[in-house]
Amino acid sequence: MLKIRKGAKTPRGDADLKAAFVEQVGLLLLACKNYDDGKRDAAKFMSVGLRTLLHQTPQSHSLLQQLGLRTGRFSEWPIGGPPSPSAGQSVGLGSGWTLQISGPIDKGPERNLGALSSAVTSSCRLIVQFAGPGGGESVAPLSSYGTEIRRRFDHWWNCEVVRDLKGRTFCRRDLVLEIANTDGGAHVDPGLEERYLEFSRKNSLGWNFSANGKDWQAVPSPHLACMRQIAHEVLITLQRTASWAITDPYTFGDPLAGKDGYALGGIMIETART
Repeated sequence: MLKIRKGAKTPRGDADLKAAFVEQVGLLLLACKNYDDGKRDAAKFMSVGLRTLLHQTPQSHSLLQQLGLRTGRFSEWPIGGPPSPSAGQSVGLGSGWTLQISGPIDKGPERNLGALSSAVTSSCRLIVQFAGPGGGESVAPLSSYGTEIRRRFDHWWNCEVVRDLKGRTFCRRDLVLEIANTDGGAHVDPGLEERYLEFSRKNSLGWNFSANGKDWQAVPSPHLACMRQIAHEVLITLQRTASWAITDPYTFGDPLAGKDGYALGGIMIETART
C-alpha cells in the first residue's frame, strides 16, 4: 500500500487561531438558531463544534486550550429541587416508583388531560420533559430553570449529568463525543455503545408522557436536547470570557414560554410559562 507522507506542520499563529475560533463560534450559533427554529437534528452539528472547541487529548487539540480559554469558569443551570405542584395539578408516586404529574393541557372546550411520568431512580440535570397538546418532548431549558452555577472546566466537562435506570452515567464529554464521533455529527458508526443507544433511542431514563391521561409513550430525543443545553452553557460562558469571538449576538428565550402543558425535570416540577 502506498503511504502518503505528511509534510511538517507550520504553527498557525495567534491571529489565525483566533479567526478559526470566531468561525467555530459562529457555526455553533448557527446550529443553535436552526435547532430553536425546529430543526432538531442541528444538535448533531453542535456536537462537532463543541468537540472542536473543548475536547483535549494528546492527539486532539481543543481551540479553547490553544487559546488559553479553558481556565475560566463554565456556566451551568443544574435542575433539581423538591416537588412544587401548582394549582390544578396532581402529583404522586406511581407503580415502579415513578413521579407523575397530570392536569389539563389546553384551554379548549375538551380540556384534554395530559400527564408526565418520571422514574425516580434516573436523572438528567440538563433538560426537562414537557407534555402539551402537541405531544411530549425533551426540552433544553437554557437559562429558564435552576440557578446559574459556575464551575471549573474539568468539573463542568467531566461531572455526571445523566444517570439511567441501570445506574449508567454520562458526563458532558461523553454525550458530545458519542454524538460527534459515532451518531451523525462527524461520523455514522455501524454500531453504537449500548448505554448511549438505550439513552438516545430506548428511553433508559424512564421518561414518559400521555396526551390523554391513559396511553403512555416515551419522551423522545433527550440526547439532542442535551446537546442544545451544553451549547447554551458554552455560549453564555464565552459571552463572559471571550466576548470578542461572538460577532453575531446570541439570542434566546424561555423555550416553554406561552405553551400550554406541564414540564418536569429531575425532581422539580413547574407549570410551563404563560
